Amino acid sequence: MTGRSRELASALKTRRVDIACVQETKWKGAKAKEIGEGYKLYYNGIRTNQNGVGIIVKSNLCDNVVEVTRISDRIMSINISASETTLRVISCYAPQTGCPDDIKEEFWDQLDDHIRSVGPDEHLVIGGDLNGHVGLSRDGYEHQHGGCGHGARNNDMIRILDFAEAHNLAVANTFFKKRRSHLLTYASGTRASQIDYWMIRRRDFKLVVDVKVLPSDNVAPQHRPLVIDLRLDIGQHRRVRTTGPAHIKWWRLNDNKNQLKIALDHLSVEPDQPVADLWRSVANQIQEAACEVLGRTKPGTRFIDKQVWWWNEDVQRIVKEKKMAFKKWRETNHIVDYEQYRTKKSAAKRAVAKAKTAHYDQLYADLDTPGGENKIYRLANSRHRATQDFSQVKCIKNDDHQILRDPPAILRRWREHFSAICNTEFPHPPIISADPISGPVQHISEAEVAAAIKEMKNGKATGPDDIPAEVWKLLGRNGVVILAELFNNIIIDNEVPYSWRTSITVPIWKVVV
Repeated sequence: MTGRSRELASALKTRRVDIACVQETKWKGAKAKEIGEGYKLYYNGIRTNQNGVGIIVKSNLCDNVVEVTRISDRIMSINISASETTLRVISCYAPQTGCPDDIKEEFWDQLDDHIRSVGPDEHLVIGGDLNGHVGLSRDGYEHQHGGCGHGARNNDMIRILDFAEAHNLAVANTFFKKRRSHLLTYASGTRASQIDYWMIRRRDFKLVVDVKVLPSDNVAPQHRPLVIDLRLDIGQHRRVRTTGPAHIKWWRLNDNKNQLKIALDHLSVEPDQPVADLWRSVANQIQEAACEVLGRTKPGTRFIDKQVWWWNEDVQRIVKEKKMAFKKWRETNHIVDYEQYRTKKSAAKRAVAKAKTAHYDQLYADLDTPGGENKIYRLANSRHRATQDFSQVKCIKNDDHQILRDPPAILRRWREHFSAICNTEFPHPPIISADPISGPVQHISEAEVAAAIKEMKNGKATGPDDIPAEVWKLLGRNGVVILAELFNNIIIDNEVPYSWRTSITVPIWKVVV
């Protein structure tokens, strides 16, 4: 995958592939990574020079990933849950024929144990490099083999077919009659074979529309992508809601403080009015002035490719030329075309390395600026979030530990949770109360308000009113007077603005190690 992830993402987007299983990633670690074009790679590896498996998921499905299971550097799986459908995708990389028997036994035992843990109501799909030849004919495996394989069967594939028979699986790409180029998944020199397979439960075979090799979209020179089309709705065709609220661009405040202060100099309120009207007048004036100076974001969400910085037009053109040269060489098998392909391949590597170097040089230059310290923390946090398996969690469990997928049911469950933790009394030591004070409540002085504003921290998230603490500090004396008047009216009228009683709760996924 090193140096090829962006090219692979482009090929997946062109072919409109939602989920892809990859093997021999040769990446160390158990993380996730954005690879561009709206795709996220979940991978697992122990060494950087051997094995490694991964599963690539399109961005509109990432929020439906509820579980990632990493078993070894040869087996991993993800669980995608959407509405009433649950899909388990397993990516596996079987040991080669020359590997010791104990390694092979360990692989098949681990895969067997994992499949037994999959729920009977889940749709199961296994994709991987199984390093075996199923052969052309069925020969006693009528329910597992479709009779449309290639070549002669070997001992490793007998074990695969026995395994499929034990779990009532079908090798999907043997059930579709294809031309030779759409059957062969591996080619090296004059040798070509079928060693990559998709397996699915027999009961779900009616969901399979087609399985075939894409000979012209290979990213690795030897392996070719094998695509399975499933008639299964897991949310991949649903449009993402793009009706989010617009927000003021408060991050521009540091560069436009003087302009905003001038715009707020005319801020004024009428003291003798209800609390709700008083606060609404103040908030509207602040928001209008801030929008005029700082601007406002557009409502909705917009996809931003996080790796377009090096996948520019020149790199895309050179990579495309490399792929065309490879295709021509495979068709002619001529030494001249092979040399041409090697030249284009080297040029593509140099172009990618040059684009990445230019980007990082500019990044290091930006970090040396006065504002570079904050950028370092933002960059570190962004990279850390990108390595997490779950960016957000939509599905939760009820009291019976059953997964809830229906949005209204999820909201009801959250309401029950917060109602319990906020309204149920827990054992606690007695609270030492202050001595009672007789007489009317004293008015809040301007000095108290000024001291409270001074203690407010900068950079905190805004509430529903979208007004940060920095604005009240920027207003100075005028802001102190307005807030003191507002607080005293709240005490007199015994009422607070509605927006002060509204909050936004964001559940944060926490991993316990």
